[in-house]
Amino acid sequence: MSSSAEIRTHSIATIGADGIGPEVVNAGVQVLKKLAQLDGTFSLQFEDYNWSSETYKATGQYIPDGGLEELKKHDAILFGAVGAPGTYETLKFASNSADLLGRRT
Repeated sequence: MSSSAEIRTHSIATIGADGIGPEVVNAGVQVLKKLAQLDGTFSLQFEDYNWSSETYKATGQYIPDGGLEELKKHDAILFGAVGAPGTYETLKFASNSADLLGRRT
């Protein structure tokens, strides 16, 4: 890479959510950071969203009002897992996540 090359920065939203999701997302972030460091042609910025079944239990919403718009400002979403015992309703989000990703342009 030449010294005059511009390094592009990519913004990634991270949502660990439930179960093993936070550990998987954290491991993925570490791998991506190392890849960016070794490659040297791009950088990554991560913004964590603490949305989970606990959020749903506390607020009645998995994603807060305005949350989908907030996610749209990112280049990518790194999503863990959704659903916890006793919160079957949160699985509605899982079925909607494919729709969410389909809306990205």
